[in-house]
Amino acid sequence: MEDDIFDKGKQLYEFKRYDDQSKLSLDDGSRIIYINAKNKGRKELDNLMQSLISSDYKTMKDDVIKECTMYYKTSEIGEDEVCEAMREYVARNAEKSFNSGKAEGKAEGRVEALLDFVNKGTITLDYAFENSGLPKEEFLSIAKSLGYNI
Repeated sequence: MEDDIFDKGKQLYEFKRYDDQSKLSLDDGSRIIYINAKNKGRKELDNLMQSLISSDYKTMKDDVIKECTMYYKTSEIGEDEVCEAMREYVARNAEKSFNSGKAEGKAEGRVEALLDFVNKGTITLDYAFENSGLPKEEFLSIAKSLGYNI
C-alpha cells in the first residue's frame, strides 16, 4: 500500500526497544507504533483512525474523541477554552516571530546596502561578503531573493 512504509500490508506495526548486541529488552513500556490508516482490519483501530482524520465530529466513530471534539466545537465554554489557548499560543510566538522577521529585514537591508556600494564600485564583492556579518551562502541567498544576480 502507498502509505505502508514497510510495505508488508499491515495496519499496525509495534516496535519495542532493546539492545542490538545482547538482545536485552529495555522493557520500560515504551513503544513506537506505526499505523497505516488506509489498511483496515481492527474495528477499534479503524474507528480511532477515522475519528482522528475526520474534521466533522458528527462522522467520528470513536466516542471519546467525538465527545471531546463536540465539546470544543459546540459549547460556549469549549469555544472559550480554544480561543484562550489560541491567544496564549499567539502571545508566546508573536514576539519570537516578530524578532525573527526583524532580523531577516535587517540582514536584507545590510545585503542591499553593501550590494549598492559594490554596484557603485565603492567596495569589492569580497569586502561585502566579509563585512556583512553573514555566511557567504546566506549573503548570496538573500541577494538572490532581492533580485541580484551574483
